[in-house]
Amino acid sequence: MSGFVQKLLIVSGVMVVMTGLFIFLFVQSIVPEKEDEDRVLRETKSYIAEHFKDAEVPGVLYDNMGNYFTLDYAVQLYRDAQVLPFITFTLNRYRVPNEEENLARVATALQTKKILQHGNLRTEYVNDQGVTREGSRFQQTFLNQTET
Repeated sequence: MSGFVQKLLIVSGVMVVMTGLFIFLFVQSIVPEKEDEDRVLRETKSYIAEHFKDAEVPGVLYDNMGNYFTLDYAVQLYRDAQVLPFITFTLNRYRVPNEEENLARVATALQTKKILQHGNLRTEYVNDQGVTREGSRFQQTFLNQTET
């Protein structure tokens, strides 16, 4: 076997081993630690019992991809509650003076056409890069007339 082929096989073997090592390390990093899950459940048990009387704790959320910069683990909490539907409009413009009227018209249309009888409407305004403009969110809740 020539020296070139030997070097090519060695380099290819090292690349395969390194790729396998990186895949193994990645998989290990996205698996939650059982000890940390147990610790979070222990630490939050009394708070949940005090503030959420009829809540069910199905498990612990592990942020394995860094989506939440303030936490790694969080308790998942479910409770039987009526939650209003939530619709967000993201607009690439500045807020206009009659925005409340526009949202009221949307709410009326949703109720009239029997699409939604109650819910929350929110508009947020972004710049050309998709970043929310400071202080530009507006939210309106609408309820079914029989619920008021």
